[in-house]
Amino acid sequence: MKKYIYILLSIIIAAWVGYRVYAIYSESQREVFNAARVSEKTVETMVAHEEMGVLKEPLFIKDNRAFVSHSRIRKFGVGQRIGAGHIISVSSKLDLDTGMYLIKTANVEDGEQFAEAKYTGFFIPIYAVTDSTVMVLENGIVALREVKIMNQDAEWILVSHGLNDGDIVVLSKVEAGTRVQSND
Repeated sequence: MKKYIYILLSIIIAAWVGYRVYAIYSESQREVFNAARVSEKTVETMVAHEEMGVLKEPLFIKDNRAFVSHSRIRKFGVGQRIGAGHIISVSSKLDLDTGMYLIKTANVEDGEQFAEAKYTGFFIPIYAVTDSTVMVLENGIVALREVKIMNQDAEWILVSHGLNDGDIVVLSKVEAGTRVQSND
């Protein structure tokens, strides 16, 4: 009788070990539990190049005049193009009636327009910059890089320092330290 109990116990232990080996093997094949086996994630990227570009700032013009707040006044300058016209003066004094700064234009139609300013630097999509940092690809691994923002509009951020020509900027949302593959 002892002999049969030992044989039965051996069969149960062997079955349990076999089941655990199978369970561990099948779990290691699943991407969720085994990050080392996950193939590199493909992300959207762009190559940074220092270039001349244009940032556009909206401006509501009426009778060749516009009023802007203190926080936006630095974005406008004499000679800046607005459609077919240009800015002829930017007040440095606050208009006490409106609490705003006056900008005078010439040859500009009434209605909302965009003042265009030319800059040289790295133009990065606004969604790719977070708290003055961008994600860059270094040897296939995403790394944070601190940058100096010079200016921005609704679509682009102008970076003056922190990037070099040829740096690969990651546009997709990924965490720093993640191994990725560029779409280029």
